[in-house]
Amino acid sequence: MAENKQQDTNRLLQVRRDKLAELQAAGKDPFEITKYDVTNHSEDVKETYIAHEAELLAGRPTPDVEGLDDEQKKEVLANDYNERRAIMDGSPIHVSIAGRMMFKRVMGKASFCNIQDLKGNIQVYVARDVIGEESYADFKKSDIGDIYGVKGYAFRTKTGEISIHAEEMTLLSKSLQILPEKFHGLTDTDMRYRQRYVDLIMNQESKAVFIKRSQILKEIRNFLAGRDFMEVETPMLVSNAGGAAARPFETHYNALNEDVKLRISLELYLKRLIVGGLERVFEIGRVPNAAARALKTNRTYNLGVLFVDEKQSGLTHEYFSAVLDSFKVEAEKRGYDITFINHNISGKSMSYLEHCHYRGVDGVVIACVNFYDPQVVELVNGDVPVVTIDHVFNNRMAILSDNVVGTKALVQQAWACGHRRIAFIHGEKTAVTENRLAGFYQACEELGLKVPEEYVRCGVYHDVDRCAEETRALLALPQRPTCIIFPDDFSALGGYNALTEAGLSIPEDISVMGYDGIYLSRVVKPSLVTYQQNTKSLGRLAADKLIELIEHPRVTLPEQIRVSGKLLDGGSVRIL
Repeated sequence: MAENKQQDTNRLLQVRRDKLAELQAAGKDPFEITKYDVTNHSEDVKETYIAHEAELLAGRPTPDVEGLDDEQKKEVLANDYNERRAIMDGSPIHVSIAGRMMFKRVMGKASFCNIQDLKGNIQVYVARDVIGEESYADFKKSDIGDIYGVKGYAFRTKTGEISIHAEEMTLLSKSLQILPEKFHGLTDTDMRYRQRYVDLIMNQESKAVFIKRSQILKEIRNFLAGRDFMEVETPMLVSNAGGAAARPFETHYNALNEDVKLRISLELYLKRLIVGGLERVFEIGRVPNAAARALKTNRTYNLGVLFVDEKQSGLTHEYFSAVLDSFKVEAEKRGYDITFINHNISGKSMSYLEHCHYRGVDGVVIACVNFYDPQVVELVNGDVPVVTIDHVFNNRMAILSDNVVGTKALVQQAWACGHRRIAFIHGEKTAVTENRLAGFYQACEELGLKVPEEYVRCGVYHDVDRCAEETRALLALPQRPTCIIFPDDFSALGGYNALTEAGLSIPEDISVMGYDGIYLSRVVKPSLVTYQQNTKSLGRLAADKLIELIEHPRVTLPEQIRVSGKLLDGGSVRIL
């Protein structure tokens, strides 16, 4: 399959070379053209036309098509367009642009193409009767990626798009390579770094970064120059690399037969210049970063984090924020950066897997998502190393909080305090909930407790209102429980409120327990008996195992690692 694809590519490349040879034989070698006069960029043309249009068509009313049928509407709008077009064409804006052709649609005697230049892109209308049969025939043979010079005048199409009516088309450079497919753009990270010119052609976001960087540096220089600072350049290769405890890059200077190091910090030489009498100095420092390392290792040293919080609590979700913070600390200790994965890039929708490819992440940790989402399943089954937290996929690394042990510990503690009517409000259906339910029923069976069906209620994690609702349902039972286990510590606030509204005191009238062991459980009154999950170990292990998958893929086997927590005592459970 790959061999056939390569053969097809080679054939297409040869076709482009044959077209170039044909042009050269006809005396139309585009590479002999060394100068082309450009008067405008694409965005300049649009801005100028809009201003010119506003001036010439000022006061012209919009046609009234209310009450007309479709045919009549078309006729009225067409007549209005023709009148507007006649006014604008009577005072045309002649322009000359140049850029790369990114799109072409040939329709007999007339065609459209899209020309992309430094500032954007613009549609060009090419008519055989205007540019001539020979030029039109050459244009029809052109390829996507060719660079054209276009002379003509600006106009607005019936669909409202500002375009250029070509009067002259000049092929300035023949593209002998095939550009990546336009819809998905360039997503191969290695190619983006090694062939930056292709990245700049296909990804407008990359081009915008280059332009903004240049503008930012220009403003920094202007700002400092305006305050009498002098720009200097200091050595890149030094005998002693100063800069905290960082490990420098070492190389050998053949001309001097000397071992040198790549600089880490800039301030030492700048301080020496100040000592020498140059009172105000600055340097736009070139300091090698992870991008340079990525070229050597084919890794970006960037880890993706897929975290989808349907409750919109973001990183204020204390349990997951603690896990992710531990993950981040361990990743940074190992030299990796963090990128959050989502659906949209600059308004362009893409799947989680496509986003991972676009960002070039080396691996992804997945936490707090709907693990049954087709896009999550696609990511897990894709080509990016993955570690999941609190969910198990076949043949994938998983770090799990031991929810069975945690729930059993709560039930056993309630039983030890004399409680025999123990209710459990669990969260929505997830792998975590299934494990907690299993732990609850196992503990009750081992202790000989019979649990009425109505004592087990379905709530929602991190939802105060739902927990309050389920608590009221338990209180309304003919024989209410003496102890309630809430879904999590945050939801427990809803249970506290419902019990207070019912005129009940904790733990004198009824006992309660939580889960997670977050800070909130320590400061509520009375403090909550809860099971604290080991967030530091969960995050650290997730980062450690993900990096092992990335750096040692052949020897790292998928495994399920369970992490136990600990029971935290409090004042919310009464001894009967």
